[in-house]
Amino acid sequence: METTWERTGEDNFESTTEYFGDGTGVQTYTYTQNGNIFDVTFSDTDSQNNIYVHWNTTALTGYYQEGTDTANRYCWNDSFTNVDCSTVGY
Repeated sequence: METTWERTGEDNFESTTEYFGDGTGVQTYTYTQNGNIFDVTFSDTDSQNNIYVHWNTTALTGYYQEGTDTANRYCWNDSFTNVDCSTVGY
């Protein structure tokens, strides 16, 4: 396991952790904050298995997505209710 991180401001931060198997990177966890926007990505060597979580702490909206196809994206609004992603700008 190896973690790298970078802080470029009070509310700008990125941390990446790689998990290794037999000497090669197998899975990666990335956490990013850019102001009020946050992202977490869990990825492995097959991008179809990636998981993305994105949220906005000001708007209180966000989404969860499996794989690279945005049809597999599930969004919530500021009441934390499941909604059509186009209604919250995703």
